[in-house]
Amino acid sequence: MGTSRILRALASGANNDLFVVDHRGVEAVLKRTRPGGVARLDLEAAILECLDGDGAPRLLGKEAIDSAEECSQIVMEWVQGRHLHRLDRVAAAMLGRTLGGLHSRTRVDLPAQLASPSWADYLESRLESQWEQAREAAPSAMVEESRGFLRRLGTFAAGFGADDEGRCLVHTDLIPLNVVFTAEDCRIVDWELGRIDHPEWDLASLDKAFVFEPGARAAFDAAYGRLPDPDRLRLVGLLHYSNVALWRMCSYWVRGENRENADRFLAELDEEIEWIRRNLP
Repeated sequence: MGTSRILRALASGANNDLFVVDHRGVEAVLKRTRPGGVARLDLEAAILECLDGDGAPRLLGKEAIDSAEECSQIVMEWVQGRHLHRLDRVAAAMLGRTLGGLHSRTRVDLPAQLASPSWADYLESRLESQWEQAREAAPSAMVEESRGFLRRLGTFAAGFGADDEGRCLVHTDLIPLNVVFTAEDCRIVDWELGRIDHPEWDLASLDKAFVFEPGARAAFDAAYGRLPDPDRLRLVGLLHYSNVALWRMCSYWVRGENRENADRFLAELDEEIEWIRRNLP
């Protein structure tokens, strides 16, 4: 990747730094991991290579830059466009077509290293582990209530059994920053958390992160081309909201993050907990 020359910083996230680079005479995006992030970047590179620009940026190159610190970087096509929180009919149809195409890919066409966790795997590896972190620092009433949530959620999930039918490539983090709308289409970026799972994971993420203007939801559904399973969508929504709520608890009380916007951050946590209360069976 010696042909890439950094031009300027673009953004900085929790695990990576992004730069605009000159890559063989074309402006591109370089994504560099922080120490310990190599496995996630390797996974993203494999997904981008497989997708080859279909619904995502094209992968232009990849290399390790410091084996001692376990860092690596990839260079991707720079997709320039808009990040939208509110979707009108046109934008919603674009996103529906893109997501429908991604969800139509068969598992045999996807990278072999993609995880495909069971419901129990997700509960244990994501939710239970975050609850264990939060229990010592978060408010005791919130910790106790979330413990009850997880018990009821585990019972609900157990009723679905293995439920492997219909699994496909999912992004799992469809937020406005990860969807770029151009004049012709939209592309989804930041595939570090991609895996093989039910399409309802992306649909639940979409419902939480975006606002649909009048008629936009129908435009999305028509372009997406399939109906979600309502029971599975409910389960996935509960898992998704529980994950985000527990992350907020750990972020604020365990790691001391997001103190500069505490009122908004904790208000959103309250909204997520209320959503879980309303939707748990």
